[in-house]
Amino acid sequence: MRGLRKILSLLHQRTPRWPAGPAIQGNQPYQIPLEQWHLSFIDDLVLKVPLNNRVVLDIGCGRGEVAREVIRRVGEVVVNGIDSDLCGLADTKAEKGNRLTIHKMDVTRLAFPDAYFDAAYSLNVFEHINDLEGAYRELRRVLKPGGLLYLYSSPIWTSYRGHHFNHWLSDYVDLIPPWGHLYLGKERLFEEIARKKGSAVAEEAMTYIFESNYLNRTSLSAHKKFVLESGFKIVEWTGVTIFESIEPPSAEYIQKVAHATGLSPDELTVDGLGLLLERS
Repeated sequence: MRGLRKILSLLHQRTPRWPAGPAIQGNQPYQIPLEQWHLSFIDDLVLKVPLNNRVVLDIGCGRGEVAREVIRRVGEVVVNGIDSDLCGLADTKAEKGNRLTIHKMDVTRLAFPDAYFDAAYSLNVFEHINDLEGAYRELRRVLKPGGLLYLYSSPIWTSYRGHHFNHWLSDYVDLIPPWGHLYLGKERLFEEIARKKGSAVAEEAMTYIFESNYLNRTSLSAHKKFVLESGFKIVEWTGVTIFESIEPPSAEYIQKVAHATGLSPDELTVDGLGLLLERS
């Protein structure tokens, strides 16, 4: 208990609010600006994973913003980006003359040969992949022996905002109590949201949080099990504790949530999961 209080005390002083960093505009009309959390991920990626003169897989590339910044920084690197819906991007032909090719593809069914990539990376995607076991199995197949997979996933299901329901909008920050999706139950959570935003928003939230395929609802322990069973070697496993848009909850509150959910305070206070894996 004392250890938890000390951590929370430090968080009150140091919790970053992630202000937007300088925008990096690409030469594609559909490209969105990169923000500080994109740039922090890229900083770590190029530091931890050799990319120069490599063929690399970008998992959940969206419109390719991160991939273009990786190419700009590294220079001699070829990136294949995959995404299940391409975020509305209909035509990828313009990318093929460059060092980036974007494919509409599911990570659990990759149309690449065995041992094709030198490395792979992903930012804020693995909290959405429903078949994590299949994803890790396919990624191990397409990576060369010794190839590295670097990913960051946030917010994970068991974090205070793991419900993902408009958590980035200022007028929704207080809509769902921290970890409310884990301990309140559907009926009480519906009532909580309806009281603040009306029944239509509450119904939308219930479908989004508990029924949609958008979230995999996977705990940290289950995620680790999938990694180990896939045959990847864990080089780094980092749980990131951050309360981005709220004040850190009290130790007493976290203990109550832990008691109600059966999850440890250590697991509950992990918002993001950073992994560096090696293909053995």
